[in-house]
Amino acid sequence: MLSEMEKPTMSYDTAFENAANDPWVYLDKAADVLNAKFGEGYAKKNPALMGTYMQTASHEFRTSVWCKALWEISDSLNRIAEKLDDL
Repeated sequence: MLSEMEKPTMSYDTAFENAANDPWVYLDKAADVLNAKFGEGYAKKNPALMGTYMQTASHEFRTSVWCKALWEISDSLNRIAEKLDDL
């Protein structure tokens, strides 16, 4: 197992509940970041860039969920392997 990784702790229920609010959080964050980086009003003038930021944030979320699922599968397989070794 990769020692530099840590097991994700968010439950699937929490992830699902957050999904409804996350796009709004991403939208607000995108506007804040773009305006801070390029000047006030930049986000409003560049909606496509805001959309790209939101897509990137949602991809990062999806990656986190996949990481959690794969970690759980790995844990399960390791437990099965240990039981088989004990036989």
